[in-house]
Amino acid sequence: MQVLQIIQVVVLGPSLFFIGYQVLLQRRQVRNQVAVQRFRLYHLLAQQYMDLLLRADLDPELNCIWEPLDEQRRQELDDAQRLRCWGAWHEMTPVEKRCYRFVRYALETLEQTHQLHQKRWMDQETWSKWLGWIEIWCDARFFDYVVEDSEPRLIKTFVVVLKTRGGTLANSFGEE
Repeated sequence: MQVLQIIQVVVLGPSLFFIGYQVLLQRRQVRNQVAVQRFRLYHLLAQQYMDLLLRADLDPELNCIWEPLDEQRRQELDDAQRLRCWGAWHEMTPVEKRCYRFVRYALETLEQTHQLHQKRWMDQETWSKWLGWIEIWCDARFFDYVVEDSEPRLIKTFVVVLKTRGGTLANSFGEE
């Protein structure tokens, strides 16, 4: 009877080792696949951002978002915005609406990138680069209207990042 138990241990030991080794290999493979998927997702967002910049290059009219609004026009849009939901949008010209949509598209891209950072799929160095771009977009002509209109549908932690624009924006990535 003791010989049978020794044979079972001799056979079972290497079998368990082999199974453990297979599990280890599968875990590594899954981890590598996840890393590749994360990189693909980041690459798609980076490409989306580059497409956004290319769109402005192909349609120079969109570049007006980097120029401040005339004070009288700003007042008209502010008054309309206070009166009703999406008020400024209803008062915008077709060109202004196109620019508004362009800024909204940028905001969506930045929010998706923020999600990657929140999930820790992006290192701090890369995230700080994106924070710099967020800070730049905060100065876009219709940015405040886009954020106000979209805020109920935005990720709350992203809204915090947007509201800490300026000098404190660079510090926000360490706190999230």
